[in-house]
Amino acid sequence: MNWPLLANSLLVAGVSTMLALLLGLAGAVVLSASGKQPRRVLLALTVAVLALPGFLATNCWIDLLGVNGLLHRWLPLNIFSLTGAVWILALLLWPISALAIFSAWQKLELAHLELDPALRGLHLFRFLLLPAAKPALLISAIITFALALNNFSVPAILQVKVFPAEVWVQFNTNLDALAALRLSWPLVLTPVLLILFLRRSAIPWPRVSVSDIASPLRQQLGSTWFGISAVVCGLGLVLSLLVPLAQIAGHARTWSEFVPAFEAGQSAVLNSLLYAMTAALLTVILGLVLVRVRGLGWLWMLFLVPGVLLGIGAVTAFNRPSLDWFSRSAGIVVFMLTVRYFALAHSLVRAAHQSLDRDLIDAARVDGASGFALFRHAVLPQIAPPLAAAAYIVYVLCLWDVETILLVLPPGGETLAVRVFNLLHYGHNSHVNALCLLLLLLALAPLAVFTFWKVVRR
Repeated sequence: MNWPLLANSLLVAGVSTMLALLLGLAGAVVLSASGKQPRRVLLALTVAVLALPGFLATNCWIDLLGVNGLLHRWLPLNIFSLTGAVWILALLLWPISALAIFSAWQKLELAHLELDPALRGLHLFRFLLLPAAKPALLISAIITFALALNNFSVPAILQVKVFPAEVWVQFNTNLDALAALRLSWPLVLTPVLLILFLRRSAIPWPRVSVSDIASPLRQQLGSTWFGISAVVCGLGLVLSLLVPLAQIAGHARTWSEFVPAFEAGQSAVLNSLLYAMTAALLTVILGLVLVRVRGLGWLWMLFLVPGVLLGIGAVTAFNRPSLDWFSRSAGIVVFMLTVRYFALAHSLVRAAHQSLDRDLIDAARVDGASGFALFRHAVLPQIAPPLAAAAYIVYVLCLWDVETILLVLPPGGETLAVRVFNLLHYGHNSHVNALCLLLLLLALAPLAVFTFWKVVRR
């Protein structure tokens, strides 16, 4: 057991969690105290930050704060350090706490604020807002800590010595899968504890409030506290979303390298689309088939543990001559992505299934519908939008995924994300920017196709 590296991982995860909670608290204040239209825009931007790939943000800050970075002269932060890893992880993970706290505050009613109009400023936080958000704060802190502790790609790109990277190095050096898995027990313990805790607590999802408390909440917060929260939230959005996107789009060489990068990586583009689309479709279909099955919450552990551990486990399980037909094909990549993201898709499908209007289903049964006809005419129209959303979320996560499939990629099966991950180890260049831009276009492609289909249908 390498205790210094475990201490480094705990330090990075702990500080990243605290910084992410502060940014998330400011974001939740602005979301809760804003009007409906600004709130929708802020929610979209917050979710976009959560969907941003880690290597894109890492690539951006290497370019800005590296030895030859544009901002290194004014902000001499060594990005290749524990501090740099904390900075990037906090910018990637703060939307988790922002959405959780915002969801908790949506349960407040006007009566809570009108009960004591003199409750203002810091006292409003102390006696109302923080107590109301305490469960959400605790859950989001644990989830953020688990994701930061088990993050592999950001510390690996920054060459920071943390525990997941040490497990990866040990496996690459000694090729001893069992020893690497035994070494990684602290990385498995945190997700297990998280799952046991969440079994007794409900995850707070954003919802529409019965009464809009934005205006009275903004009044009782006061201009000072709302202004501070707006500044902090604005900085968080700028640094975590706008700066990485502007860094890619603002370089002229990104656009000049775009066509050569696409021509050189056509096979990687096709592989990325094939793996992501197939895995997204399989996870949603399996979620529908197993929608009534309970007791699958433990599968969240496969999502929360480092993907590199799943890769090591797959190498151990499938590295046999009789299974070469599977382990040397695209099937194992799709299998690994499906296994990792099934819990997420199953939870979203289950939530959609629980919101069905039973009266419509009963009416369809009275009209003689049953079996597949019942599903097609009464069930599917109700859950189609949530199913599409679940498939799109899994699709995007599979596009960004590196660590889960890094060890099991067949010959010629490299994806765009893996290519970017490998190139970043040799330093930043415009080719990486072009590949990141290509990945973002692939992520937006389903939305563009859906919009075009709606226009044509109308």
